Amino acid sequence: MENAASTEGYADELLEGGVTSKAEKAMVNTLRKVDDNQSLSKEDIANIFQFVSFQRDRSPASKMHHRMLEELFRAVDYEVEDYWEGVMHMDGNERYTGFQHLGWKVVENQTKLPFFTSDVPVFVYQDEFPKDEEEGFQFDGKQIFCPITPDKLLVLLDPSMFKVEPQYPDTEIDTVGVKDCREVWKYNLVQGLGAFQEVFGPVGAGEKLQQMIEVMCRHFPDEDYIRGNRWSTERIHQAQRRGIQESHQHPHQNTIPPEDKRIIISCKKATDARWLYDHKISLINDLRLEEPIPDYW
Repeated sequence: MENAASTEGYADELLEGGVTSKAEKAMVNTLRKVDDNQSLSKEDIANIFQFVSFQRDRSPASKMHHRMLEELFRAVDYEVEDYWEGVMHMDGNERYTGFQHLGWKVVENQTKLPFFTSDVPVFVYQDEFPKDEEEGFQFDGKQIFCPITPDKLLVLLDPSMFKVEPQYPDTEIDTVGVKDCREVWKYNLVQGLGAFQEVFGPVGAGEKLQQMIEVMCRHFPDEDYIRGNRWSTERIHQAQRRGIQESHQHPHQNTIPPEDKRIIISCKKATDARWLYDHKISLINDLRLEEPIPDYW
């Protein structure tokens, strides 16, 4: 976590030398305070929502999505460069502001089963498929899950849909304990659902991680919904690029190479899986408002 931004080249052209590592150190120090149940400052709250945004934007799934959008733009002769980095830079402030207006809960794991995480640790869920015309990151109806440690997990909820108060300007985050392993499994399953290619747990948790993925695969019509991104990121990008080029150059014709088409469909299933899944997490169901607050955002 301390080295994630530097090893992925996060915002190399956007942030001056040393700024990213300083931000990461501040985030790590804040997360240690959360883990130790220490009092937090306003700066700590800012570090947490920056951490959540970083973890979402730097994931391989986010990078693949924006690389595909680059290819779509190029197909219509609209040249773009480093679209992924640009989106992170431009949309970051909006998300930082929005996250602090969500209701925050720290879920404290009081069982022997640890929280798991993945290469896409920030899982964003909502009950309904978003409208096509939505642009940027919309907060309506969002449920955001972000493991912090094997014993702590951060949940962010839309106050217009759930019985929560906006975190800002409060610096104390409400803590909710979970004593039922079945509930911990529900939180873990969404990590398996949202992962791009890898899931992670403490040393010795390999068997449980394997069990989690096998359970998720049985839930769907075929395993592509969970294991759909089984190729290298470069091979997936190559297939998407060819698919976009063929569709643009030969519309209404089946000219996409079969293996590329297989990869595209498989990855699409992995993306769509969350819209076919109900996590049934008790905390979320208990906090749900009977009538949403209209025009909240």
